[in-house]
Amino acid sequence: MRVRLVATVLASMLMASWPVLGAEKYREIEVLNGGVIRGQVTWEGEVPKEASTEVPVAAAQQAPCRCRKVSLDRIRLDEKTRGLAGTIVFIEKISAGKKMPSPGIDLLTGKEALLDQVNCRYTPDRMVVAPGTQLAITSSDNTPHNVNARMGVEQLFNLQFANKGTRLKDERTSVGNKPGVISLGCNAGHPWMSGYIHVVEHPYYTVTDAEGRFELKDVPPGKYKLVAWHPSWQPRVIRDSTGKVTDVQYGPPVEVSKDVTLEAGATATVEFTFSADLARTKRR
Repeated sequence: MRVRLVATVLASMLMASWPVLGAEKYREIEVLNGGVIRGQVTWEGEVPKEASTEVPVAAAQQAPCRCRKVSLDRIRLDEKTRGLAGTIVFIEKISAGKKMPSPGIDLLTGKEALLDQVNCRYTPDRMVVAPGTQLAITSSDNTPHNVNARMGVEQLFNLQFANKGTRLKDERTSVGNKPGVISLGCNAGHPWMSGYIHVVEHPYYTVTDAEGRFELKDVPPGKYKLVAWHPSWQPRVIRDSTGKVTDVQYGPPVEVSKDVTLEAGATATVEFTFSADLARTKRR
Protein backbone atom coordinates (compact mmCIF):
# COMPACT_ATOMS: atom_id res chain seq x y z
CA MET A 1 0.00 0.00 0.00
CA ARG A 2 1.27 3.46 -0.87
CA VAL A 3 -0.02 6.63 0.73
CA ARG A 4 0.39 9.91 -1.10
CA LEU A 5 0.04 13.19 0.72
CA VAL A 6 0.73 16.38 -1.19
CA ALA A 7 2.77 19.05 0.55
CA THR A 8 0.88 22.13 1.66
CA VAL A 9 2.63 24.61 -0.61
CA LEU A 10 2.02 22.56 -3.76
CA ALA A 11 -1.35 21.06 -2.93
CA SER A 12 -3.61 23.54 -4.70
CA MET A 13 -1.46 23.48 -7.83
CA LEU A 14 -1.21 19.71 -7.94
CA MET A 15 -4.95 19.27 -7.45
CA ALA A 16 -5.34 20.56 -10.99
CA SER A 17 -3.55 17.48 -12.24
CA TRP A 18 -5.29 14.87 -10.04
CA PRO A 19 -5.96 12.36 -11.52
CA VAL A 20 -4.42 12.45 -15.01
CA LEU A 21 -3.83 9.96 -17.74
CA GLY A 22 -0.54 9.37 -19.44
CA ALA A 23 0.30 10.87 -22.82
CA GLU A 24 -1.78 8.23 -24.61
CA LYS A 25 -5.37 9.28 -25.22
CA TYR A 26 -8.04 6.92 -23.91
CA ARG A 27 -9.59 4.69 -26.60
CA GLU A 28 -13.08 3.25 -26.52
CA ILE A 29 -13.11 -0.43 -27.44
CA GLU A 30 -15.38 -3.44 -27.19
CA VAL A 31 -14.37 -5.03 -23.91
CA LEU A 32 -14.14 -8.81 -24.33
CA ASN A 33 -13.75 -11.01 -21.27
CA GLY A 34 -13.86 -7.95 -19.04
CA GLY A 35 -13.59 -8.40 -15.32
CA VAL A 36 -14.72 -6.73 -12.12
CA ILE A 37 -12.73 -4.90 -9.47
CA ARG A 38 -14.62 -4.63 -6.20
CA GLY A 39 -13.85 -4.11 -2.56
CA GLN A 40 -14.37 -1.90 0.45
CA VAL A 41 -12.87 1.22 1.98
CA THR A 42 -12.84 1.11 5.78
CA TRP A 43 -11.77 3.36 8.62
CA GLU A 44 -9.29 2.18 11.24
CA GLY A 45 -9.11 3.70 14.72
CA GLU A 46 -10.96 6.62 16.22
CA VAL A 47 -12.63 9.24 14.07
CA PRO A 48 -11.05 12.65 14.78
CA LYS A 49 -13.43 15.09 16.43
CA GLU A 50 -12.53 17.84 13.96
CA ALA A 51 -14.15 15.81 11.16
CA SER A 52 -17.55 16.73 12.58
CA THR A 53 -16.68 20.27 13.66
CA GLU A 54 -19.82 22.38 14.09
CA VAL A 55 -19.86 25.84 12.56
CA PRO A 56 -22.40 28.35 13.91
CA VAL A 57 -24.83 29.76 11.36
CA ALA A 58 -25.53 33.51 11.41
CA ALA A 59 -28.99 34.36 12.78
CA ALA A 60 -30.22 35.71 9.43
CA GLN A 61 -29.22 32.46 7.71
CA GLN A 62 -30.68 29.98 10.20
CA ALA A 63 -34.12 29.83 8.62
CA PRO A 64 -33.05 29.28 4.98
CA CYS A 65 -30.22 26.93 6.03
CA ARG A 66 -32.64 25.15 8.42
CA CYS A 67 -30.14 24.91 11.25
CA ARG A 68 -28.32 26.91 13.89
CA LYS A 69 -25.10 24.97 13.49
CA VAL A 70 -23.64 23.02 10.57
CA SER A 71 -21.67 19.83 11.10
CA LEU A 72 -18.91 19.61 8.53
CA ASP A 73 -19.62 15.88 8.18
CA ARG A 74 -16.26 15.08 6.58
CA ILE A 75 -16.23 11.39 7.52
CA ARG A 76 -19.35 9.36 6.74
CA LEU A 77 -18.83 6.10 8.56
CA ASP A 78 -21.03 3.04 8.80
CA GLU A 79 -20.90 2.07 12.46
CA LYS A 80 -21.41 -1.63 11.79
CA THR A 81 -18.95 -2.22 8.94
CA ARG A 82 -16.61 0.76 9.56
CA GLY A 83 -17.05 1.40 5.86
CA LEU A 84 -16.15 4.89 4.62
CA ALA A 85 -18.85 6.30 2.34
CA GLY A 86 -18.20 8.91 -0.33
CA THR A 87 -14.70 7.76 -1.28
CA ILE A 88 -13.92 8.11 -4.99
CA VAL A 89 -12.23 4.95 -6.32
CA PHE A 90 -10.64 4.89 -9.77
CA ILE A 91 -8.05 3.29 -12.00
CA GLU A 92 -5.15 5.71 -12.19
CA LYS A 93 -4.14 5.04 -15.79
CA ILE A 94 -5.90 2.97 -18.42
CA SER A 95 -5.38 3.32 -22.16
CA ALA A 96 -8.51 1.61 -23.50
CA GLY A 97 -11.83 0.26 -22.30
CA LYS A 98 -15.58 0.72 -22.27
CA LYS A 99 -17.39 3.71 -23.69
CA MET A 100 -17.04 7.05 -21.93
CA PRO A 101 -20.36 8.72 -21.03
CA SER A 102 -21.11 11.92 -22.91
CA PRO A 103 -20.29 15.31 -21.39
CA GLY A 104 -23.09 16.44 -19.10
CA ILE A 105 -23.43 13.10 -17.29
CA ASP A 106 -22.30 12.48 -13.70
CA LEU A 107 -20.38 9.20 -13.92
CA LEU A 108 -21.23 8.38 -10.30
CA THR A 109 -24.99 8.36 -10.92
CA GLY A 110 -25.35 7.94 -14.69
CA LYS A 111 -27.69 10.94 -14.63
CA GLU A 112 -27.45 14.62 -15.56
CA ALA A 113 -24.56 16.41 -13.84
CA LEU A 114 -26.82 18.52 -11.64
CA LEU A 115 -25.43 20.53 -8.73
CA ASP A 116 -28.02 21.82 -6.27
CA GLN A 117 -27.71 23.96 -3.15
CA VAL A 118 -29.89 22.48 -0.43
CA ASN A 119 -29.97 23.68 3.18
CA CYS A 120 -26.75 25.59 2.46
CA ARG A 121 -24.85 22.51 1.26
CA TYR A 122 -23.80 21.38 -2.20
CA THR A 123 -25.84 18.39 -3.28
CA PRO A 124 -24.12 16.22 -4.31
CA ASP A 125 -20.79 17.36 -2.93
CA ARG A 126 -18.78 14.92 -5.10
CA MET A 127 -19.17 14.42 -8.83
CA VAL A 128 -17.23 12.90 -11.73
CA VAL A 129 -17.73 14.30 -15.25
CA ALA A 130 -16.13 14.30 -18.69
CA PRO A 131 -14.20 17.28 -20.04
CA GLY A 132 -16.45 19.77 -21.80
CA THR A 133 -19.33 19.19 -19.40
CA GLN A 134 -21.67 22.09 -18.82
CA LEU A 135 -23.00 21.56 -15.32
CA ALA A 136 -26.64 22.16 -14.54
CA ILE A 137 -26.54 24.31 -11.40
CA THR A 138 -29.54 25.37 -9.35
CA SER A 139 -30.49 26.44 -5.84
CA SER A 140 -33.28 25.07 -3.67
CA ASP A 141 -32.52 27.56 -0.90
CA ASN A 142 -34.37 30.77 -0.21
CA THR A 143 -31.14 32.68 0.34
CA PRO A 144 -28.43 34.05 -1.97
CA HIS A 145 -25.57 31.70 -2.87
CA ASN A 146 -22.62 31.71 -5.19
CA VAL A 147 -20.67 28.83 -6.68
CA ASN A 148 -16.95 29.57 -6.78
CA ALA A 149 -15.26 26.85 -8.84
CA ARG A 150 -11.48 26.52 -8.94
CA MET A 151 -9.12 23.98 -10.46
CA GLY A 152 -5.88 24.50 -8.57
CA VAL A 153 -5.16 28.24 -8.71
CA GLU A 154 -7.39 28.82 -11.76
CA GLN A 155 -10.90 30.14 -11.24
CA LEU A 156 -13.26 28.48 -13.72
CA PHE A 157 -16.35 30.43 -12.73
CA ASN A 158 -17.96 32.29 -9.84
CA LEU A 159 -21.73 32.40 -10.33
CA GLN A 160 -24.39 34.06 -8.20
CA PHE A 161 -27.71 32.43 -7.35
CA ALA A 162 -29.76 35.20 -5.80
CA ASN A 163 -33.13 33.47 -5.98
CA LYS A 164 -34.52 30.05 -5.20
CA GLY A 165 -35.14 28.03 -8.35
CA THR A 166 -32.53 29.78 -10.50
CA ARG A 167 -31.01 27.28 -12.93
CA LEU A 168 -28.01 27.72 -15.19
CA LYS A 169 -26.55 25.39 -17.81
CA ASP A 170 -24.46 27.03 -20.49
CA GLU A 171 -20.90 28.03 -21.30
CA ARG A 172 -20.71 29.81 -17.93
CA THR A 173 -21.02 26.49 -16.08
CA SER A 174 -18.44 24.61 -18.15
CA VAL A 175 -15.79 22.59 -16.32
CA GLY A 176 -13.40 23.18 -19.20
CA ASN A 177 -11.44 20.63 -21.21
CA LYS A 178 -8.60 19.89 -18.81
CA PRO A 179 -8.70 16.86 -16.48
CA GLY A 180 -8.28 17.56 -12.79
CA VAL A 181 -10.18 18.22 -9.58
CA ILE A 182 -12.40 21.27 -9.16
CA SER A 183 -13.06 22.57 -5.66
CA LEU A 184 -16.30 24.41 -4.89
CA GLY A 185 -16.96 27.09 -2.29
CA CYS A 186 -19.54 29.71 -1.37
CA ASN A 187 -18.55 33.30 -0.56
CA ALA A 188 -22.09 34.47 0.21
CA GLY A 189 -22.01 33.91 3.95
CA HIS A 190 -21.76 30.11 3.93
CA PRO A 191 -18.03 29.38 4.37
CA TRP A 192 -18.64 25.74 5.34
CA MET A 193 -19.99 24.84 1.89
CA SER A 194 -17.54 22.56 0.09
CA GLY A 195 -17.63 20.25 -2.92
CA TYR A 196 -15.41 18.50 -5.45
CA ILE A 197 -15.82 17.69 -9.13
CA HIS A 198 -13.41 15.30 -10.84
CA VAL A 199 -12.98 16.03 -14.55
CA VAL A 200 -11.77 12.78 -16.11
CA GLU A 201 -10.96 11.20 -19.46
CA HIS A 202 -11.96 7.60 -18.81
CA PRO A 203 -15.04 5.98 -17.23
CA TYR A 204 -13.45 3.74 -14.59
CA TYR A 205 -14.51 5.81 -11.58
CA THR A 206 -16.97 5.00 -8.84
CA VAL A 207 -17.88 6.08 -5.32
CA THR A 208 -18.26 3.97 -2.19
CA ASP A 209 -21.76 3.33 -0.86
CA ALA A 210 -22.99 3.72 2.71
CA GLU A 211 -20.96 0.66 3.78
CA GLY A 212 -17.82 1.75 1.96
CA ARG A 213 -18.21 -0.79 -0.84
CA PHE A 214 -17.36 -0.18 -4.49
CA GLU A 215 -17.36 -1.98 -7.84
CA LEU A 216 -15.87 -1.28 -11.26
CA LYS A 217 -17.29 -3.40 -14.11
CA ASP A 218 -16.22 -4.24 -17.67
CA VAL A 219 -12.54 -3.70 -16.93
CA PRO A 220 -10.16 -5.14 -19.56
CA PRO A 221 -7.73 -7.71 -18.15
CA GLY A 222 -4.41 -6.22 -17.12
CA LYS A 223 -2.32 -4.71 -14.34
CA TYR A 224 -3.55 -1.48 -12.81
CA LYS A 225 -3.03 0.95 -9.99
CA LEU A 226 -6.28 1.48 -8.10
CA VAL A 227 -6.68 4.70 -6.12
CA ALA A 228 -9.05 5.60 -3.27
CA TRP A 229 -9.51 9.38 -2.98
CA HIS A 230 -11.12 11.17 -0.05
CA PRO A 231 -11.38 14.88 0.87
CA SER A 232 -9.45 16.01 3.91
CA TRP A 233 -11.25 15.70 7.23
CA GLN A 234 -9.12 18.37 8.93
CA PRO A 235 -10.82 21.77 8.88
CA ARG A 236 -9.24 25.03 9.87
CA VAL A 237 -11.96 27.44 10.98
CA ILE A 238 -11.05 31.12 10.47
CA ARG A 239 -12.73 33.76 12.62
CA ASP A 240 -12.62 37.56 12.58
CA SER A 241 -12.01 39.78 15.60
CA THR A 242 -15.65 39.43 16.68
CA GLY A 243 -15.51 35.63 16.58
CA LYS A 244 -17.57 35.33 13.40
CA VAL A 245 -16.56 32.44 11.14
CA THR A 246 -15.27 33.90 7.87
CA ASP A 247 -13.69 30.86 6.24
CA VAL A 248 -13.26 27.11 6.57
CA GLN A 249 -10.11 25.66 5.01
CA TYR A 250 -9.11 22.04 4.48
CA GLY A 251 -5.93 20.10 3.98
CA PRO A 252 -5.24 18.40 0.64
CA PRO A 253 -7.28 15.32 -0.24
CA VAL A 254 -5.86 11.97 0.82
CA GLU A 255 -5.14 9.17 -1.65
CA VAL A 256 -4.32 5.54 -0.93
CA SER A 257 -3.30 3.33 -3.85
CA LYS A 258 -2.82 -0.38 -4.47
CA ASP A 259 -1.67 -2.46 -7.41
CA VAL A 260 -4.16 -4.97 -8.80
CA THR A 261 -3.95 -7.65 -11.47
CA LEU A 262 -7.18 -8.57 -13.20
CA GLU A 263 -7.49 -11.78 -15.19
CA ALA A 264 -9.88 -12.12 -18.12
CA GLY A 265 -13.47 -12.57 -16.93
CA ALA A 266 -12.37 -12.65 -13.29
CA THR A 267 -13.13 -10.62 -10.18
CA ALA A 268 -10.36 -8.96 -8.18
CA THR A 269 -10.95 -7.78 -4.61
CA VAL A 270 -9.12 -4.77 -3.21
CA GLU A 271 -9.43 -3.43 0.33
CA PHE A 272 -8.39 0.08 1.40
CA THR A 273 -7.91 1.39 4.93
CA PHE A 274 -7.97 5.04 5.98
CA SER A 275 -7.05 6.41 9.39
CA ALA A 276 -6.72 9.77 11.11
CA ASP A 277 -2.94 10.02 10.84
CA LEU A 278 -3.01 10.04 7.02
CA ALA A 279 -3.88 13.75 7.02
CA ARG A 280 -2.91 14.85 10.49
CA THR A 281 -0.79 17.90 9.69
CA LYS A 282 -1.32 18.76 6.04
CA ARG A 283 -3.35 21.80 4.99
CA ARG A 284 -3.62 23.91 1.87
